[in-house]
Order: sequence, then structure tokens, then C-alpha cells
Amino acid sequence: MKIIRYNPEEETFRSYSLDRFKLIVFPIATIGVLLVFALGFSAFYFKYQESNQVKNLKRQTQYLSGLVTHLQNKNLTIQQQINQVRTQAAKLSEFVQLPFLETDKWEIGSGGSEYTLGIEDYIPENELRGQLLKSEQDLDKFSKEISWLYTGLKAVERKLEADKNLRVHFPSIRPVPKGILTSGFGMRNDPFTGEKRHHNGLDFFAKIGTKIYAPADGIIELSRTKYSQNQSFGKLIVINHGSGIKTRYGHLHKVFVKKGERVKRHQIIGEVGNSGRSTGSHLHYEVLKHNKARNPYYFLLD
Repeated sequence: MKIIRYNPEEETFRSYSLDRFKLIVFPIATIGVLLVFALGFSAFYFKYQESNQVKNLKRQTQYLSGLVTHLQNKNLTIQQQINQVRTQAAKLSEFVQLPFLETDKWEIGSGGSEYTLGIEDYIPENELRGQLLKSEQDLDKFSKEISWLYTGLKAVERKLEADKNLRVHFPSIRPVPKGILTSGFGMRNDPFTGEKRHHNGLDFFAKIGTKIYAPADGIIELSRTKYSQNQSFGKLIVINHGSGIKTRYGHLHKVFVKKGERVKRHQIIGEVGNSGRSTGSHLHYEVLKHNKARNPYYFLLD
């Protein structure tokens, strides 16, 4: 095939020859190049779009993960606050002699809410979804716990309003206000033998001569100012507060009350000492309910 091109400025003709092979291959090659370019551009575009989507999903997941962590920390704080209220509620229940729901009974069951239905469609990551569901269940449990606590505290309030005598005879203050608690209620190593023994009270460290106060109204049941070597509590006071509750004070330096004497809350009854089976100056303080040692910590409200 021959192509003739005319140049008007030079008034000349120029001819080009194209064989059939070039006429077929050239358009095909041109289309092929354009097609490869188009495919390459499309692949780059979609890859870029996919990369952006992946980045956006990662950012969303990181943001959601941060929110879940924040929610978990909030839940932990709420749980600690509920535990504090629960401890105080237990003390108040003991105060008014009402039963209190034990700790293991607080594990209240809960199910998913309407907001968690189909959550796997929005949060495909198993660990993150599990954390979010756990946080939601915790909040549901907290709501039930608070409802139980409120009910229990209202019962305490009604009992206190109805029984003024109970309030003044319950040992609710520290006998040594500024004493340092050095040994709690429960199993411990005996300071003399090193063997495990149950400690039936609280030990408060204080200097010899530190004043001891009656924690509630009552009648002095025992006032011991003289003791033998084998009497472990040394100088001792026992107050009967009524309703089966008594308090015991051991290792005293001085005793200011006599058997049968009526005492009032905040009245000074003696001084901290180191008498009897003792390794140093302190007050051994016990609470007995129906002659059984109870943890004094749960009676203290100050």
C-alpha cells in the first residue's frame, strides 16, 4: 500500500509505502500498549483504594481498641468503688445485726443486650469483640450489684431509725484513735513460738500511757489490775454492750474502771501498756459476739 503526502509550501509530493503486515501489526500493537497501560492504571488505582481502606480499617480498629481499654479501666474503677461500698455495707449490716449477702453470691449472671446483636458484622476481630462484650456484661453486673447494695442499705437505715438503743451499744469506734494497726484478725505466726495460730483480735501499736476509749455504751464485766505470769492478756478489761456483744482489751498499763460500772462511748477506760504475754507496747482488742471472736474491723465505722 502506498500513501502520497503533498507539501503545499514546497509544492512537492512524497510517497510512503506500507505493506499489509505493518497495517495489521501497528494498530494491534497500539491497542495492546493502550490496553496494558489501562490495566496497569486500573490495578494501581484499585490497589491504592484497597490500601486506603485497609489503613482506614486499621485506624478505626486502633481507635475502637483505645475506647475499649478506656472502658475497661473505667469498669475497674467502678468495681473498686463498689467493693468499698460493699465493705461499708457489710459493716453497717453487722452494726444493726442484719444478714449480708456473701461475696460469692454477688456473681450475678447477665446476658447480651440488644446493642450486641450482630456485633460480629461490625467488629470481626475476635479478641476486640470479646473485650467489648465483657465490658458490656460488667456494666450490667454493676447495675445489679448497686441495686442489691441500695436495698441492703435501706434496710440498715430502717433498722437504725427504729432502734436507738442499738446505735449507742454497738462498738463502732477505734479504742485507740491514733494507734497503728500492726496485726489483724486471722492466722499469723505466734511472736513467741513462730507457729501458726489464729489471732482473735486487732493489735494497735501505741506508746505506753496512750488513752483507751470505750467504743460504745456498756457495763464493765471484768476489770483485772493484778495478774499472774500465765495470764496472757495481763491487765484486762471486758465490756458487755448487750445483744450478745462484748469487747476485750488486753496488755493494759492502767485500768480506770471497775466491774459493774456503766460506761459511755468515748469514755476513757484505761491506758495502753505491755503487761502479760506481750512483746511490746500495744493494745490487743477483741470483739466477741455470743462469746465467739469476730473480726473487729467489720464493726469499726470511724
